[in-house]
Amino acid sequence: MAAITRPSVVPQNFEVMEGLLTEINQCKQIREKFSELKTEFSDIEIRGIHKDMRLKILTSVNSRLRAELRRVIQTNDLLKDKLREMSLKLGETRQPTSEIRVQNTTGEVGEGGKEISCTVTNHNNWTYFNIERNGQTVVHVAPDGRAQTRFNPKYLTITPTIRENLAEIAISFASLRCTDEGLYSCVIEGNVQSQSIAVVIKSE
Repeated sequence: MAAITRPSVVPQNFEVMEGLLTEINQCKQIREKFSELKTEFSDIEIRGIHKDMRLKILTSVNSRLRAELRRVIQTNDLLKDKLREMSLKLGETRQPTSEIRVQNTTGEVGEGGKEISCTVTNHNNWTYFNIERNGQTVVHVAPDGRAQTRFNPKYLTITPTIRENLAEIAISFASLRCTDEGLYSCVIEGNVQSQSIAVVIKSE
């Protein structure tokens, strides 16, 4: 009895299965790609949203900081104006008054060691400091302390003293003479009233 030969179906079924697996793998790859693309776009969108939020927050914070900075600057300007005003007021109230003090002398003819002086305090920026007699300048002192005089240095000594807020002229008589007697005037540049210095010769 002859053997019955059946048609071969295994190779055909294998090809079908292989094709199905290939399609399944392709679909899987497509889904993975789609998932990756979807995730990527989602991340981009999220990053964009975060970026917009950060920009809005930074803009808001910067606006508040600028406003606060302007307020601080204005406050500082007001404080500086107030301090300047207070400083000026304190300077006005504490400004010392210029003053002239004089020292008179009395003695007999021929007596030595007698001295008259003129002292000016709290008076700056002057250009002349004089002692006058009968309307004529007999002693002139410059701001640097140099002294000029009409007196004969044989009979007296002139000592100028110049310090901060103080100027002084002292005249020491070696021997009083009748011509030394009289009223001398202490005069300095500026709004300071002159003062008189008396030299009195006592009669015997």
